[in-house]
Amino acid sequence: MSIDPYRLVVFFHVLMFCYWLGADLGVWLCGRAARRPGISDEARALVRKVGHLIDMGPRSALVLIFPAGLILASQYGSPVQGVGLVAAVLACVVWLWMVWTIYLQPQTPLGRTIWKIDLGFRAALMVTLIGFGVSCLVTGGPIQDRWLSAKIVVFGLILLTGIFLRIALFRMDAAARAGKAPPPGSPPTLLQKSLLSSVLVIWALVAIAAFLGVVRPF
Repeated sequence: MSIDPYRLVVFFHVLMFCYWLGADLGVWLCGRAARRPGISDEARALVRKVGHLIDMGPRSALVLIFPAGLILASQYGSPVQGVGLVAAVLACVVWLWMVWTIYLQPQTPLGRTIWKIDLGFRAALMVTLIGFGVSCLVTGGPIQDRWLSAKIVVFGLILLTGIFLRIALFRMDAAARAGKAPPPGSPPTLLQKSLLSSVLVIWALVAIAAFLGVVRPF
């Protein structure tokens, strides 16, 4: 029996979608539980800690899905080939290290510096993906498959929504450290409502990306 390496990459690509969407639900439920009135501060802190750890699943899946996607896209006319593809995969490994360093050292000078670098990298990647995907849709190349070009645009939109989400979470954490966070059980603020909307948008975009990759409707 022989196993096609390409199909292995496809399997890994799909697996990352599963961890992304599945773990995100756990993060959302932990967030709701942490805001419930009547639980102790210790329990609230524990739920939030568990939620942050679960969130590393989707955060890691977002990074790991890119090298798999680049390898698969190389079969459909992607300009990222050869040495460029190897360099892109290695860059994703560095990106994954940055994501975990931010989680493990959030309040250290290194963690804060990497957070800013990571945010800038995501912004640059977002612009690149949306610009390249739209260009392919309009001109028909270098990627001629419209479903893949649309999927690239969707990933750019996921990054765009994620950037907004990260900035909003940073503002909420800063308010909490300053003692300005609303008390548990109080009506959600406009910022909290926008966070929920952002999460729902990301869920929808991830599902659309998976649909485009599997169904290939056009």
